[in-house]
Amino acid sequence: MAKKVYLVDTENVGAVWKHLFQFAANTDDILLFYTENTPFLSYNDLEFILSYKERFTMIKCYTGNNALDFQLVSYLGFLMKTGAKTQYIIVSNDTGYDAMIRFWSDRERNVSRLSQAELVRKVKQKEEKILAEKALTEKGAAGGNLTGQKEDQGSTEKQGEQIEEGNQRESVA
Repeated sequence: MAKKVYLVDTENVGAVWKHLFQFAANTDDILLFYTENTPFLSYNDLEFILSYKERFTMIKCYTGNNALDFQLVSYLGFLMKTGAKTQYIIVSNDTGYDAMIRFWSDRERNVSRLSQAELVRKVKQKEEKILAEKALTEKGAAGGNLTGQKEDQGSTEKQGEQIEEGNQRESVA
């Protein structure tokens, strides 16, 4: 699996980028591009983010018309010189990055954009996967015979029917 570098346009997505910590690998880089125009963080967000302070780098940018965008893109070019096999992901709602992404994709570089909505959707999918795995683990533990006693055939069949009923209820919901 290729290393990932997330380049975050904080002026554009605010603090929603903090959810990257929920699915980014420990080996991935999270680069936060910010200016004095970046929206302020709540104390709760700040406390959460600081609990991951080893996982991100802050890059202060100059202000101006699209200034952060240009600095982020030039930094991306700098990174691509040494990381040809790296996957670069720009976290922003700004579709202005898309032409640059197509430019580098045509040159077989792995560059993409992750919008705020896509980021939130990814987090929800991961949470749902974790809950589903937890439910399967709990079902497996509840269905197992932990006492070491031999179960009779009737109780085994009854458990199978209960699990099947539970699965039917879940598929309807």
